[in-house]
Amino acid sequence: MSAILLSQRCQVLITAVLTVAGAHPSLVPAQETSAPVASATTAIASDVVLEFSFDGSPWRDVIQWLADSSDLALHVGGLPTGSFTYSDSDSFTPQEAIDRVNLFLLPQGFSLVRSGKLLSVINLTDPQSMQQLNALAKLVTVEQLDQLSDHDVVKCIFPLGELDAEDAVEELNALSLMTPPAVFAKTNQLMITDTAGN
Repeated sequence: MSAILLSQRCQVLITAVLTVAGAHPSLVPAQETSAPVASATTAIASDVVLEFSFDGSPWRDVIQWLADSSDLALHVGGLPTGSFTYSDSDSFTPQEAIDRVNLFLLPQGFSLVRSGKLLSVINLTDPQSMQQLNALAKLVTVEQLDQLSDHDVVKCIFPLGELDAEDAVEELNALSLMTPPAVFAKTNQLMITDTAGN
């Protein structure tokens, strides 16, 4: 009954696939499936596949589904108004699903930020929420940016060389960054907090 209600409310299809010895669980003989519980749990977590099928679902339900399906704790400081409608026949890993939801949240001034086993909803217009963003966004080097998902929220320090910091900040205004760049005048560097793709 609860599965039917969830399906009606969110219209979400969650598929968990457990691969045991390279085959689908239903195809593995019973004597080969007696693995320790911890191993099975690990395998399930690493093989979770998510599919989107939302039609006018409240944002809270969408984000709660995403956190539950990804086995993450959830902190919500605020949510966009309105609802979420999106269907996709492709399957996504939990991280890919977070990235996909961020495509729709960022234009509304919100972002999902993952830090370890914690998923946080950040209101990019709220000062208190931005303090949390500062604490959650990990500091990375310029060289590490290419290794990250485009939608990972990070802090990165950029040396400006001969470029004037004020000129650099003015140029960056065109990118509509999450936060204004922090200027380190003495070392002529900028720290930018934003998605790795920006």
